[in-house]
Amino acid sequence: LIYVIRKYGTSYCKQIIRKKKSQLEEEKQAPIKYIQDVTDSEKSWQALVQKCHYLFVQRNNQRRQLPNVF
Repeated sequence: LIYVIRKYGTSYCKQIIRKKKSQLEEEKQAPIKYIQDVTDSEKSWQALVQKCHYLFVQRNNQRRQLPNVF
């Protein structure tokens, strides 16, 4: 590290450090984004299942009411 500072200067080292920090930040954000995407997908599936359940309940209620009408 000292050799690099002497040869290229402190600004070059700071630039390398900034690049490394940005790479680490990107690597840290990737799993967070993946978890958010999975959570959103799970929410949409749960909403779909709830809608299907509601439709089945509604259909069964209509079947129960039909014999009473006739």
